[in-house]
Amino acid sequence: DVLSTAGLPALRERLLAAPNRKVVIIGASHSTTSSTWVLLNRTGVAFGPGDITILHRGPFRIFYPSRDAALADGYTDFGDDDLCPLTGRVYRLAGLRLDSRDLVKQFLGVGGAPPEPRVRLFPLDRSGRGNAFDLTALLDEAALVIPAFGYRPTTVPLYDARGDRIALMADAGPAPGAVLPSAIADLV
Repeated sequence: DVLSTAGLPALRERLLAAPNRKVVIIGASHSTTSSTWVLLNRTGVAFGPGDITILHRGPFRIFYPSRDAALADGYTDFGDDDLCPLTGRVYRLAGLRLDSRDLVKQFLGVGGAPPEPRVRLFPLDRSGRGNAFDLTALLDEAALVIPAFGYRPTTVPLYDARGDRIALMADAGPAPGAVLPSAIADLV
């Protein structure tokens, strides 16, 4: 709803009617940064410092055309496995681009981007024991909580040479890719 044209008026109305402008977004990928960008740039709501909190377990991945470009920008949160073997691009497919990329550079202080004081990042400890804030209070106080766990692709059914349906990861729930490795083997 946050990312839809129809949802924007309802989002604005809800925030303006709330006793505060506190928003919690849970996630660390494209839907998270897109939701944050919409809040900051399309709602017309004046957010104060720290009004938007992003809770995340994983890193924010930024696309770069090369390792050298990333390092020149001061971005080092990648390894050799994150480089495309064909093009040398950093996070070729998973990396944030355009407005989301610019926003994350602000969050992380990368490339001389000015800070974005309205947004604060809280990395979550996977065990739940090392989090240095009261998560329950944060969620209770929020005027809006956005679970930004990613997009689910719309796929067309695929069938193997025998006419049996090829199961896609998208059929089973959120996953890193749309095609199961065993399905790729069936196609080859």
